[in-house]
Amino acid sequence: MENNAAIKLGVVFSGGIAKGAYEVGFMSALSRHRRFSVAAISAASIGALNGYALSSGKLIEAETLWKSVDIKSVTGMYRQLLKRHRIYEFVDKIFSEDDKLENPLYIVCLPASSVQPQYILLNDLSAVDKEKFLKASISVPVVMEPVLINGTKYFD
Repeated sequence: MENNAAIKLGVVFSGGIAKGAYEVGFMSALSRHRRFSVAAISAASIGALNGYALSSGKLIEAETLWKSVDIKSVTGMYRQLLKRHRIYEFVDKIFSEDDKLENPLYIVCLPASSVQPQYILLNDLSAVDKEKFLKASISVPVVMEPVLINGTKYFD
């Protein structure tokens, strides 16, 4: 007897811009296979943006953004996205105040005044704070400024 129930997955997206581009391909493949369902997402750094795209149903938008990046070299990709802060444009293009997250989405950020990372459930936040935490999750220390959220500065 065949079991047609979807297999529930917990999906983890890591940091690293090159990995972020790869993760979009994984997300697209996952979405095409109805045998799997995503029960929860945990993400760090650029993976937070990809996790958000998956949970909010914006895979096509994420794929389009990643395909717009010149990936001839990893150094060039970092320079293009981080030093020019183009990575924040990714958040602006993926995020919308009207988005509904279909899965629990946990991201990690580091308060500038602490060495203890904070794990944030985005689903429970206001739209303004969701956007700020997404930007904080990709704010690389030294290269970018921290993001101020409710009186606390956060980094990737």
